[in-house]
Amino acid sequence: MYTIQLPSSSTKFSKEEMFRYHSYLKALCSSSQRIFARNLTGGANYLPLPKLPVPALKDTLTRYLRTVKPFLNDEEYRLTEKRVNDFASGVGAKLQELLMKRAETKDNWLADWWLKVAYMEFRSPVVYFSSPGLVFPKTEFRNADDRIRYASQLVAAAVNFKLTIHNHGLKQDMMRTIPQDMSQYYQVFGTCRIPNKPGDLLEFHPNSRHIVVMHKNHMFKLDVVTPGGTAVGTKQLARNLKRIFELSRKPAPPIGILTSNNRDDWADDVKLLKGHEENWRSLDTIADSLFVLCFDSQLPPAPVQFHDMNLAASLCMHGGGSRYNGGNRWYDKTIQFIIGDEGHVGLTYEHSPAEGVAIARMMDHIVDKISANEKDSGAGGDCSESDCQIQELEFCLSKEVEQRIKKAASNLDELVGDVETACFKFDAFGKDFIKTLKLSPDSFLQMAMQYAFYRIHKEPGAHYESAALRSFAGGRTETIRSCSLESVKFAQTMLSSKASKAEKVQTLKAAVDGHRKLAMEASQGQGVDRHLLGLKLMAQEKGIEVPDLYTDPGYVRSLHMRMSTSQVPSKSDGFMVYGPLVPDGYGCCYNPRDNDVNFGITAHVSDSGTSATNFRDALERSLLDMRDLFIPASKY
Repeated sequence: MYTIQLPSSSTKFSKEEMFRYHSYLKALCSSSQRIFARNLTGGANYLPLPKLPVPALKDTLTRYLRTVKPFLNDEEYRLTEKRVNDFASGVGAKLQELLMKRAETKDNWLADWWLKVAYMEFRSPVVYFSSPGLVFPKTEFRNADDRIRYASQLVAAAVNFKLTIHNHGLKQDMMRTIPQDMSQYYQVFGTCRIPNKPGDLLEFHPNSRHIVVMHKNHMFKLDVVTPGGTAVGTKQLARNLKRIFELSRKPAPPIGILTSNNRDDWADDVKLLKGHEENWRSLDTIADSLFVLCFDSQLPPAPVQFHDMNLAASLCMHGGGSRYNGGNRWYDKTIQFIIGDEGHVGLTYEHSPAEGVAIARMMDHIVDKISANEKDSGAGGDCSESDCQIQELEFCLSKEVEQRIKKAASNLDELVGDVETACFKFDAFGKDFIKTLKLSPDSFLQMAMQYAFYRIHKEPGAHYESAALRSFAGGRTETIRSCSLESVKFAQTMLSSKASKAEKVQTLKAAVDGHRKLAMEASQGQGVDRHLLGLKLMAQEKGIEVPDLYTDPGYVRSLHMRMSTSQVPSKSDGFMVYGPLVPDGYGCCYNPRDNDVNFGITAHVSDSGTSATNFRDALERSLLDMRDLFIPASKY
């Protein structure tokens, strides 16, 4: 129950006060919806999960010291070791006690903190920096009608997935025999991030019946669930989408490009927009929608080396900037499906409610539904004309808002100009071959990335890999610190002209085994980074001075993650792509399939020391080198 003191009915509101009360009430209502969604995931269909544990302080600090050693010389390491020991015997013990008390009162001691510090208080644009693109298998559109038909099938399949989730029909994910938390699935549809200072808000609208369709920057409300709670049929969806195309032949002002701004500027933009009642209604309609469907214009002809995978990745990450599809987006929505003019299909998703695994499972469901010959069945209900009207969203733009749109367009173009993508399909082998070596496929691929980085830079690179914490209630991610003493030795041995093949195999196996152990500890809630973050946030919350452990060179260097990596597996021939964590780093997302691996690689053009293309080439050579340790190249 919530209590809120409202002014009397005779009180006159300023626009600023109206905006504040409106936002507050929506946030309260949305919070109750989110609690409702979490309760759904604890229903009879799903096995209960344990709380997220607080690791023993001694264990975390022992692991921490081992992971920072590759980045320190002997003298620096001795100083770091002293600071760690002082922390353990001093303020660290007090913070650990406070953290354990917090954990006693919550199912997940990290969840609220993590949402706040990792997402809601993140003030850079979500485009590229936070929101990944997910590329679907490419399709072929013979004509405009074929494109609309495909889009109607995609929408129907997505709605089917949504209804399956909310009717408790989605089978619980399992990691081997361990049940996984399912709450992220319930927060994918109907969710919207709302710009706000100093931190954004999340709104949840799981009972929404409509989507927003964008074409040439126009926005239309379209019902996709009937009043009876069934999915609208594909034939009616296709008719409505065709009508939307007819109503949006000429481009509209690119209002959506404002959502690509940094979050503080976008919060200011929203206040300006909500000064007009029509804008207010339109913004609410977008926030309340299940998802956004974007019909994109064709990107310009690309150089030969800029092949289809890079083109699709660009479309899904940023749309090509203001001259192309940058304004045909609403980046606050959790899901934006993208239908490219040339057959590239995918989505971009706002990361705060869910991880990539839930989004990839949705992609597989959609691809399977479309390919299962349900295309033209028209399965689903039909709305009556009065219940299923198309409504174009109207905006009244002041001169100041128009200037802000121009500024946002310039900002987005600068960002897009700094993005280098080098996505590729590695088809020499996939996870099946690695399994024949009795090695972990993920650890094998992670060591290939370490080898590729060392090959280019001749030094170890701090390396983030996400590990799922979904074995625990409300679990999100932990960091696997993939750069280790073993990975460095492996890379150095591979590059040594004096090392024998036997030595190379030995160091590879040791590195893979070491990584596999780190990954297992992280997924069991026994990692380094989230625990140390929790202790730091506890100090800040209690007004305790942040310990010097957090300014130590070991901590700072090991957190400068020059490689940001994540395995997002899917049955479909797709892949995810996102930007690096740091200016001189790489983003590398990968989908290991039975006989190939899809890689989405990015780097910043503005950093002269990194190149996505060079990293792609080094990674491909490294993978082949590692294969040839076991099977000579002459056999291929």
